[in-house]
Amino acid sequence: MADNGIVGIWNMVAIERPGADGAPLRNEGPHGFLLYDAGGWFAEAFSFTAPDGSAGGVQYCGNYEVEGDTVFHIPAMHADPANVGKRLPRQFIADGDRFTLIAGAVRIHCERLR
Repeated sequence: MADNGIVGIWNMVAIERPGADGAPLRNEGPHGFLLYDAGGWFAEAFSFTAPDGSAGGVQYCGNYEVEGDTVFHIPAMHADPANVGKRLPRQFIADGDRFTLIAGAVRIHCERLR
């Protein structure tokens, strides 16, 4: 599998999502990681504090496929069992040691650890 710039371990540094007025809100404190290996496996796990102060998080892992600027996560394990086996499309921007994963209106900004 070609790496397309995403293979590695990525540290999450910020999450952007739309606020109530539609303007982007940036959370500078997520704690988590994205991992992509050259064999097509990925894992995503992170926690964050939402703008309203509530805690949130995401954890899942499985296979991935890349087509152009889209990575498809195909979970083997997911907090929501309905997502297991689905092809979940995410756009991405890989720029050297910076990586942004885009899921709808949410952007997860990362920096390469390895």
